[in-house]
Amino acid sequence: MERYFECVECGYEKAELNLKEHCEQKEGKQICITGVPRYLCPRCGEATYLLKVELEVERIIDRCLKNGSDTVCTVGFMEKNSDSGSLNNNAIV
Repeated sequence: MERYFECVECGYEKAELNLKEHCEQKEGKQICITGVPRYLCPRCGEATYLLKVELEVERIIDRCLKNGSDTVCTVGFMEKNSDSGSLNNNAIV
């Protein structure tokens, strides 16, 4: 992943890559994913996730929901590279 990304909100060219913990309550289960990469704009504060990252987060959440009756699921985000070796730059906000 690139270190910088153009902010989708204000157009600032140096939204910086950092890692965040993503937690949510779903179907009675607390799910926390550590180390989720996102771009954060220092100018306007907008956080942007690449589409592939968001899809991987959803896949991890689905896996946690299917893995038995634990009420808490905490996992680390592991970036999965495509055949080209990198994540694409399709962003979602």
